[in-house]
Amino acid sequence: MKKHFGLMFGALALAIVSAPVFAQAPTVAVQPPRVNVSTPAVATAVAAPAVVTTIAPPAVTTTIAPAAVATRIASPVVAATAAPAAVATTAPQVAPPAAPPAPPAPPDAPVAAVAAPAAVPAPPAPPEPAKAPAAQKPPAAAKPTTPPTPPAPPAARPAAPETPQPPEPMIAPGRERIDPDPVNVRFEVTISYQAGGAAPIKRTAALTVANNTGEVFSRGSLRSGNNVPVPTTTLTAKGDDGKETPVAKPLTSYNYRSVGLNVDIQRAAIVPGNRVRATLNVEFSGVDEKTASTTAAPSFPTFSQSISLYFENGKPVLVAQSSDVVDNVERKQTVEVKATILR
Repeated sequence: MKKHFGLMFGALALAIVSAPVFAQAPTVAVQPPRVNVSTPAVATAVAAPAVVTTIAPPAVTTTIAPAAVATRIASPVVAATAAPAAVATTAPQVAPPAAPPAPPAPPDAPVAAVAAPAAVPAPPAPPEPAKAPAAQKPPAAAKPTTPPTPPAPPAARPAAPETPQPPEPMIAPGRERIDPDPVNVRFEVTISYQAGGAAPIKRTAALTVANNTGEVFSRGSLRSGNNVPVPTTTLTAKGDDGKETPVAKPLTSYNYRSVGLNVDIQRAAIVPGNRVRATLNVEFSGVDEKTASTTAAPSFPTFSQSISLYFENGKPVLVAQSSDVVDNVERKQTVEVKATILR
């Protein structure tokens, strides 16, 4: 038995050695990630009288590093072809599926324990080439930042009811605010006198005073007229020699009286509204025409007035008018005043 086993082992070894193990093949650019060579069962037939040997080696996994070599193992029973990858890549080892169990040996057949051929060692993997640095993308342009949306304005509060303003206090006449503008005011006074159906006689007087600014007390006076002689006759019983005479001798003397127009203006001031406030005194006197040409006693009609008024700038105002009857003759007098602000 031992002799037959030795013969079978020797024949098997001779067959394996004599067969071309490695054959040079042309370079094939094939890139499989990994190559698994599995020999689930090796059947060796050796010419022996009646010996059949079945060897079930364990599964062999061979990883071949990149080498442009195609290896073919030609043997009567085993054939393996490996195509290495053309790229320097070491694939991870993957365990093959478990081999099916070997069939039981036939009875009375010697079992030869044959060692499985050793796995071909893989050549060392070449160093990996340095990878080119990945092209960096240009930095993206900064997007314009959108300004934050301003907060919504607070809701408008309801308007508070307006408080009614108190009415302006009444200003007593004569207490108005005085315009401090240092200007002058011109007054024109016209007196008209008419007796009966005769033509009216007019007298006009004009005078200018300063505005009452509080520092200057404005005042103006005007006198216009004539001195009219008024005779006075007296009787005496003595002559020139001092002796008394039986007949009384008249003695005439004259007194003069002023007649005409007199105007006085006081406290003239410019007040709001482009108006003028002033106190006016007017006096007019004359000689009656009927007595002026006779020896009868003369007659002097007179007219006087004192009043405080407001005058619109540049507008005449009829301030006084009178009428009386003397000796069945109607006499009429009128007074008209106009104030003008001189700026």
